[in-house]
Amino acid sequence: MTKATIGRTVIYKTTPEDREKMGKHPACNVVFDLPAVIVNTWNEDIGLVNLKVICDGEPDLWKTSIKQGDSEGEWNWPVIS
Repeated sequence: MTKATIGRTVIYKTTPEDREKMGKHPACNVVFDLPAVIVNTWNEDIGLVNLKVICDGEPDLWKTSIKQGDSEGEWNWPVIS
């Protein structure tokens, strides 16, 4: 299991609220999966982290206490193919 550490890039699955926020900005493409950088870790056992989500345009998305998983509002490691 890979350890979540500050500075690692992960994939964040946006929520409907995130997509609504992005949709209010004409220069932002609304997408379901976005890269994010871990800016703080809280619980290594469940992968609880704070994220700076990198949008394709504005706005800035900062997410706190996000757990690792495959559902909306969660993060996971990128798949390298």
